[in-house]
Parts: sequence; C-alpha cells; structure tokens
Amino acid sequence: MIWCFGDSFTYGDELDNREKDSWPAVLSTFTDCHVVNYGQSGASNGWITRKAIEKCLELKPDLAIVCWSSPNRYDFFKQNIGENARCVCVNPNWAERFSFVKDLYTQWHQDSGKMVEWLATMILLQNFFQNQNIDYIFASVFELPGQNCLDDFEVKKWLDMLDTSRYLGYPDKNFLDWTRNTALGKGGHFLEEGHKRIAERMYDYIRNS
Repeated sequence: MIWCFGDSFTYGDELDNREKDSWPAVLSTFTDCHVVNYGQSGASNGWITRKAIEKCLELKPDLAIVCWSSPNRYDFFKQNIGENARCVCVNPNWAERFSFVKDLYTQWHQDSGKMVEWLATMILLQNFFQNQNIDYIFASVFELPGQNCLDDFEVKKWLDMLDTSRYLGYPDKNFLDWTRNTALGKGGHFLEEGHKRIAERMYDYIRNS
C-alpha cells in the first residue's frame, strides 16, 4: 500500500477523471500496488502533515509519499471569511479578496520565518515516519519561495536536521519543473501528461532506491 499526501497537484484538480489520471492513480498502474490519494485542494503543509500522521496511525502503509506545497500558506477557518466553520488555507492570491489576508502578507509575513516553520514541520513528519518504521518519500510542488533564505544561519540549522536523501529533486527540482511544457488547465494545474510525468518520476525513484 502507498499513501500519497499533498495539495491540488496531488488531488488532481482540473482533470476530467482524477480517479484514473491523477499521478497517484497512474503510479498504481506502474507499481501494480494499491495507491490511495489523500491530496486536498488548497492544502497547507500543516494540513498535509496532520493528515499523514492521522492516516498512518490508522494503518501503516508500505510507503508514504508527501508532496509539500508552498510554505507561504496559512490555515484558517471559513468563518473568518464568512462561510461555515471548516479549515481552509489562504495564500497571497487571496489578498485582493480579503483585507485581512492582504494585511497578513504585507505587514506580518516573513519568508525566513515560514521556511523555519516548514522545516520544523518536515522534520516532525520525518521523525514520525522513522519512529513508526514507515518508508517515505518527500517532494516539492513549487520552487521554494524562501530560496533566498537558505543561507540564513537559523534556516541552515534546521536544514541540517532534514534527511534530504529521501527528498526527491531536493533542493531545486519540483513538480513544476518536471511538468514543464505540458498542457495546463485554466487554474494553472498540469493535466494528464503532467500527472503521467510525476508518476514516472516517482516510479523511477521507487524502483531504483
């Protein structure tokens, strides 16, 4: 069994048939293994981490694949934006719609701080998998917005605790690199060919590791 965790690029947003064409579904055909897609549209890295721990405590998979989203996302409840209470994630694109999001990113947001928070989240999940004897792979969907922070002393201290040998493409390769020049939906998500490329990358890594 393989559990896949991530955001909309794992879930399969804008695909006509995500049950067949999302990269976890394609990976299932490559590996002839039961692959479960726990992706969630708009997921933050905090949400991804909570979901991975929750599901892996219920039943240990043979492999967990965690595809990290942008460190710049924040968790909120929908009541903050006038809807029913339910956890959602916001990013800088929401600034034009909600004044509190604009204030968050213009006055309080700091790339290096979010990088440290993200690294702490990754290390937490890394240590969880190691303690539970669960094999895992990490990968990134986007280029890290905090690349300019990687030489920061505090950031480097956290990076030293991260096992990058389990991080596919680290530090500068990601889903958007691997799917370059493939068709995109109106919302900017790669479509069938892009998902096939991601599945091929995952399969090659699994097969050769």
